Amino acid sequence: MSGIVDKDWLSRHPECERELEQRQVGQSEHKGRKTGSERKPKSLVNRNQKAASGQKRVYVILLDPAVLQDQSRRIKNSLRSKPKRDPVKPCVYVGRTGLAVQKRFQNHKNGYKDSPVVKKYGLRLMPELYEHLNPMPYEEVVQMEKDLAEHLLADGYIVAGGK
Repeated sequence: MSGIVDKDWLSRHPECERELEQRQVGQSEHKGRKTGSERKPKSLVNRNQKAASGQKRVYVILLDPAVLQDQSRRIKNSLRSKPKRDPVKPCVYVGRTGLAVQKRFQNHKNGYKDSPVVKKYGLRLMPELYEHLNPMPYEEVVQMEKDLAEHLLADGYIVAGGK
């Protein structure tokens, strides 16, 4: 009902006249803003930020070696290692998410639902350690997070997360 509207038609359809008036008022109040029909659905806007529906992912983040010097109890207690760890292997954080792993890493760094160890010491994702495992259903990802952390511990890494 945009453009010129026939007044005779409107007189026969008063309910449409009210709707037209409301639309015109709404357009003048919201000049420059997109209306509901012009906006993209949220599912299209956020599709790159979320994993496929029902699919979760495990991820591994490389931590700065300075994490080993941190004296805060919270950080010290989050690190696990085997007595005979490989000094060449780095410190890592293991986690799981329903988001794209890059988005989850950014959330950690920005302080949104973050792990303090990743926020302070997270350097980058290590896709070579987890990419071949993804995606999977929730029940599997919960177990895989634990299994991956245990595997990395056994392989000589210092691991945070993955509990």
